[in-house]
This record gives sequence, C-alpha cells and structure tokens, in this order.
Amino acid sequence: FAKIIHANSSDSIAFIHSASYGIATVANNINFSQGDEIVILKDQLPSNYYSWKRKADESSAIIKIVDGSEGSRRGKDWNENILNAINENTKLVAISHVHWAEGIIFDLKAIREKTNEHDAWLVIDGTQSVGAFDINVSEIKPDALICAAYKWLMGPYGTAMAYYGPR
Repeated sequence: FAKIIHANSSDSIAFIHSASYGIATVANNINFSQGDEIVILKDQLPSNYYSWKRKADESSAIIKIVDGSEGSRRGKDWNENILNAINENTKLVAISHVHWAEGIIFDLKAIREKTNEHDAWLVIDGTQSVGAFDINVSEIKPDALICAAYKWLMGPYGTAMAYYGPR
C-alpha cells in the first residue's frame, strides 16, 4: 500500500477493519470548537460523514456540505465550490478523490494548497480511486488517506488501509 500511494515509508500505514473505522480514528484525534467548519461533499458515502457529524454535534462545529452545478460544468463548479468553501473557519475538509455516484474527480492538490493556507486538515477517502488512479501522498500531503480494500485494491470485504500523516 505504501508503494501504491508513494508514501515515504510504511511507518505511516495501518491495516484496519473499514474505511469508517479509519475515519473515526482521525476524528477522535482532532479537537473541534464551536464555529469550526467541516467541509464535506454532497451525497458523500456514510463512512466519511457520520464521524464528522458526531464531532460537529458534540462540539457545535458546523458541517458545510458542498455541491456543484448541474450540467456540463458540474465537475469544474464542484471543485471551485470546494475551494470557495475553505476559509479561516475551516478546521477540516473530508472528501473522496472520486465521487462514488457522480464520477467527478476532485483536485486534491489545489484543495490541499487551500487547506494549508488556513491550517485545515485534509482527510481523503480513496476507496473509489486508489489502485485505479495514481495518488501520491508525498506530493498531496493529506493528513489521512483511508481506503476500503474491496474495490481497486482488490482486497477482501472487512479490510481497509490507512495512511496517517504526521499530524
């Protein structure tokens, strides 16, 4: 897995039970405050929603759900809307690389640059893309990349892989 995602070492890799477990691990290691914003995608899979919803409810943080327009500009608009949603109140952006239902590819490098400007976390659900697309964590530098193994990693159900960054 470390080689597939271009991690510098396997020390930041964990073999876990599910994507939701890996995301919950990240969520349990971030302290949110009232007014902090958590940016997520519209119609995101539950594994990358419920942990953030619970954290928002516990801390009075705000969930910002971002969508794109309809039509031929949907993907471009959605990427722009994500970038526009990230501001000084953003504590975390939790997105997939490829939207599971729409097939839209999100610009992880641009999103990482914007989250860096505001010291916000970037948590990526790579289930829909890792193994099919080249994802380079050494370039993107996400705080976490979580992948259920049953899809493009060709693993069995009930297994997942996680990359956890230095934070």
